[in-house]
Amino acid sequence: MNNAPIIIIACHRSGTTLLRLMLTSHSQISIPNEFPLIEIVLTQFSEPNLSEKDIEKLLKIVSKDDRFEDWKISSGQLKTDLFNQLPAIPKQTVIETFYKNYLNQSNENKTIWGDKTIGTLSHIKNIVSLFPTARFIHLVRDGRDVACSLQTHFRKPPVTGFPGRNRKLVTDTVGGALLWKEGEMMIENQKKSIPIKHYYQILYSDLVNQPEIALRNLCQFLQIPFEKENLLSFYEKNKSEKLISEKRLSIHQNTLKPVTKDREHVYLAQLSKLEIKTIDFLLKSLLKKYGMTMDLPKFWEMPLVFLRITKYYLSYFFEMTAIYGNYYFNRIFTKFNIG
Repeated sequence: MNNAPIIIIACHRSGTTLLRLMLTSHSQISIPNEFPLIEIVLTQFSEPNLSEKDIEKLLKIVSKDDRFEDWKISSGQLKTDLFNQLPAIPKQTVIETFYKNYLNQSNENKTIWGDKTIGTLSHIKNIVSLFPTARFIHLVRDGRDVACSLQTHFRKPPVTGFPGRNRKLVTDTVGGALLWKEGEMMIENQKKSIPIKHYYQILYSDLVNQPEIALRNLCQFLQIPFEKENLLSFYEKNKSEKLISEKRLSIHQNTLKPVTKDREHVYLAQLSKLEIKTIDFLLKSLLKKYGMTMDLPKFWEMPLVFLRITKYYLSYFFEMTAIYGNYYFNRIFTKFNIG
């Protein structure tokens, strides 16, 4: 039996929540709600081992983040388990202690933990170093559908991005497409650090069109039994155990029903011909790599494509100016007690 941790890597709005729920419905696997634990441990602590002071700092950080509440683990038990391993705890042991506490709180005797946090894309190499046996599942959704989903669900704020990188204006589908491209390139650039036998790519289209075949192959990669009934009835477990927190359920309504195809190729109905041609031009190498159809602009259409791209960057400039302008004006007003 293989108990190696599972790391799901993908861009925003790529179906990772759906995949997480499917895998969590397996008798051996439990993947919690998204929380940047691994990212926090890797970025907030420079030494390979954490001291008592470091552990206290870490517990303080996670206690202030309401996303960690969704894990529903006993803070007292977690603190005891961590302090029992002092005076120095390796980073991987710290991370494992958190996840093992999450596994234990379910009382289901599960043995495999996993992570599906966007921030891990910046730390794939470090994760491989900490967890050499970890299995990486790369979920790929059509970048044009991702752009449409980002435009729908990101309103406040209208910009988002990967930690430590420039944000994108995702209320504009060009920005969403550029974010998807950046995420895929981050994975591509670090993929060589993952042992070939520990990396698995799955297309969102396969997951929703042929879920039984896709999940059977995935279980074979993970070296676990294929549990058809459990995996395909993920929505029942989600309903009964509330695997998605109430505050996030509004953007994941499809996880309360059987797998559906209605979020595939939504861009064809939502985007104009010019937007499709513009995004296809920007993403052509990746779309070709993943075998996705394209409608590339003809040479006489290129001026319009460049104008559409220019429109995005102007909108991005004005949006960021407004965001940072308000931020600094508020700081000035607060400092001098104005208004």
